[in-house]
Amino acid sequence: MKVALLLGYTSDFRTIADGLADLERAGLDQVWVPEPYGFDAFSQLGYLAARTRRVEIGTAIVNVFSRTPATIAMSAAGCDYLSDGRFNLGLGASGPQVVEGFHGVPFRSPLQRTREYIESCRTIWRREPYAFDGRTVQAPLRAPEGSGLGVPLKLVQHPVRPDIPIWWASLKAGSVAATAEVADGWLPTMFWPERAGEIWGVPLAAGRERRSPRLGPLQIAAGGQLCVGEEFVGTRRADALEPARAHTALYVGGMGPGARTSTTTCSAPMASSPSPGRCRIAFSAVTGAAPPGSSPTPGCRPRTSSGRPGRCESGWRPTARPG
Repeated sequence: MKVALLLGYTSDFRTIADGLADLERAGLDQVWVPEPYGFDAFSQLGYLAARTRRVEIGTAIVNVFSRTPATIAMSAAGCDYLSDGRFNLGLGASGPQVVEGFHGVPFRSPLQRTREYIESCRTIWRREPYAFDGRTVQAPLRAPEGSGLGVPLKLVQHPVRPDIPIWWASLKAGSVAATAEVADGWLPTMFWPERAGEIWGVPLAAGRERRSPRLGPLQIAAGGQLCVGEEFVGTRRADALEPARAHTALYVGGMGPGARTSTTTCSAPMASSPSPGRCRIAFSAVTGAAPPGSSPTPGCRPRTSSGRPGRCESGWRPTARPG
């Protein structure tokens, strides 16, 4: 098991970067930078690459509707070069509110698009002439959409690694199966370790059956809120839940129409998860903020562990069981 840090959407980035050297020495393994509809993740990761020496850095996530496959592949190769091979590319579909509302791109065929982006990135990193004729990706662009003058090109520089790890943020059954088949890692949000097999066991098994041995075992980064210290004992334990509540309110209540979001679909089987309606009322999509206590506590507890070291260790042990 690795210890990772996921930056918040509104974290004080420079302050966190200043403290990363201490976290590295303490044993931090990974740092993930999100990109909803704010500052881009790659710029921040380039900065972190220069400030760190050992810790892995990655996107969690960039969505496949915001850039062309070539742009994502170029940015990932650049971050991997700056970090001497410590970069992880986290990809996902996001949702219609962000994709259509912020980027102005139709939210169509997210599963197929992500698969084609993964294949495209790997082709580009191998420095093969990039020619792709897919359902969602075409390169070079043919007439009449393009001039017909485009030619297959290959990346100018030699990447540090032709197999930069790709992590897929997926939740629905079809996407989870595809993740287990073609991705290096899986980035599920709202992860409930005790019920992971019940909710995702079948699609994970189906995808693993089709998985190439060359990819190795599927890696999973599915943590939650971890707060270790005497200040999180007794009544103060509730303080540790507040970031988890805000995160739940954002994803269940703020990320798109409830009936169409994968987060809502997958949180429904969790009996103590908050209802999308309750979270949506609490969450303001305009301000991008959720008031304190906006998401009920029970739905957050399985994804948090707080208190003294011994209690945190026992509380976090179930997370290792799903693999």
